Amino acid sequence: YAIVRDLSVEFDTGLTILSGETGAGKSILVGALNLILGERASSEVVRTGEDIAVVEAEISDMPDATCKVLHELGIDLDGDTLLLRREVQAKGSSRALVNGRMIPLSSLKLIGSTMFDLVGQHQQQYLITVDHHIEFLDSFAELRSLRSKVSELFDLRSGLKHVLDEMRSNAQHNNDMMELYKFQAQEIEQAELSVEEEEELNTEKRVLENADRLRTALGFVTDSLSISDDAISVRLSQLERMIQEIVEIDPGLKASLEGVAGARYVLEDISQTLASKAESTQADPARLQEIESRLDVYYDLKKKYGGSIEALNEYYAKVKSELGSNEDLSEQIVQKQNELRDVESKLSDAAVRLSKKREENAAKLSKRVEKELSRLGIPKGQFEVRLTRREDDSGLVELDNRRYCVERDGIDVVEFYFCANRGEELRPLAKIASGGELSRVMLALKSVGAARKKLETLIFDEVDSGIGGEVASAVGRKLRELSKKHQIIVITHLQQIAAAGEHHFCIYKEKSDGRMVTKIRKLSDDERRDEIGRMLSGDKLTKTSLKQADELLGEFDRS
Repeated sequence: YAIVRDLSVEFDTGLTILSGETGAGKSILVGALNLILGERASSEVVRTGEDIAVVEAEISDMPDATCKVLHELGIDLDGDTLLLRREVQAKGSSRALVNGRMIPLSSLKLIGSTMFDLVGQHQQQYLITVDHHIEFLDSFAELRSLRSKVSELFDLRSGLKHVLDEMRSNAQHNNDMMELYKFQAQEIEQAELSVEEEEELNTEKRVLENADRLRTALGFVTDSLSISDDAISVRLSQLERMIQEIVEIDPGLKASLEGVAGARYVLEDISQTLASKAESTQADPARLQEIESRLDVYYDLKKKYGGSIEALNEYYAKVKSELGSNEDLSEQIVQKQNELRDVESKLSDAAVRLSKKREENAAKLSKRVEKELSRLGIPKGQFEVRLTRREDDSGLVELDNRRYCVERDGIDVVEFYFCANRGEELRPLAKIASGGELSRVMLALKSVGAARKKLETLIFDEVDSGIGGEVASAVGRKLRELSKKHQIIVITHLQQIAAAGEHHFCIYKEKSDGRMVTKIRKLSDDERRDEIGRMLSGDKLTKTSLKQADELLGEFDRS
């Protein structure tokens, strides 16, 4: 990684100091830590001539928040140890792994955020962004649970409004369709079509259209069966008499006689039926026109709704179903509207409670930070947490006869105001604070719990920017105090801060195989004394610088 060939270091609890000459590689170490925290990687970090750069962090004693996130991501723990790994390819690609499982960079960032906080120039940018100030206040006032409730209700409300908009859009479209469906259903119902009637009408139509032909054919058949001299029934009567004579001779043939007689009776019945039909069959243009008009209804509706009575009936069933479902949709819209009103009522109540809690704690946070700033070398500093609400005449929340717009974080806008000297006008923190002042404001916020995370590891880079002397000693004491609750790692070039450490590592460069490499080693007590002495006097150690180092170390040894 950069000019690091192979480096491994184990950090203990309490306050750890990292020091070294300018250019030794302290910023490289911060960059590597940022990779573990999920920052984006560049192939430029890969050491020249190598294919891949790897950074790993092995973590124990994880907070509950980390375990919860790991569980949500479906990552199993190997005992009590978590292994974070970043690999950066020289060709430009990179990947993140947790306990050997590849995960998205966003997931690594989420995991890292539950355990680490790196305070440096990047974090100062975070501090001067007004949108983040509300996070500090909510953390100090322990309002994250209530704020999460507001966020959940806000998201639920947004989801319900989206569903309602879609349902209303569908309902508007459906209303247009329902008018058509109602007309079509009424048209089909009033027609009272049936397969049986259609068949009967078609039969009657054929009869009326062929009445003359049918009467002629019926007359011929009737004449042939029973009227003419050689009609079939006449001839069967003759045959019946002849067979009667035969039966008198041979009674065994009686069945034949009965068969011929039965046939004659049947034919006579048929003849009578056909004769009756011939007599009743008359041309009736009026009736024919009536039938054709009725069949036209069948033709038009079948053409319009599927081509057959069966298809028409299926379409009618579909239309009735759609009409019923539209009634269901109206009921669903009413139900969703009721759900939305209930959620909006809960959201409004929660947002008001959250706002009032913030209001109660804004002054407390202001006083606490001012007190800490006084200890950190800004004795006359003024710090104020200003809280305003998003007024909106059509806003959801009503409070004190005014209406306010609610967002995921509630109805409030929080901004920090700062002044390094009393008597001067407080102005937005982002506009007036120097880098050193910002670092101390951040340290003060950390100290009062306005950026709290249980079992958090805090990494401070450039916290000593723009300070020195007694102020640096005050910052060192505050870091030492803070390290009783957190694991603290500080990268510094100030001896006053270095003396506050409980563990001290030196970052340095040396030549290896013709190339410079960055290395790190833990200092013994004597080496630590020498390192602080060099910070005081430069490369050359003197008795005076060593004596001063002893005094600085002694101050913290006594505390």
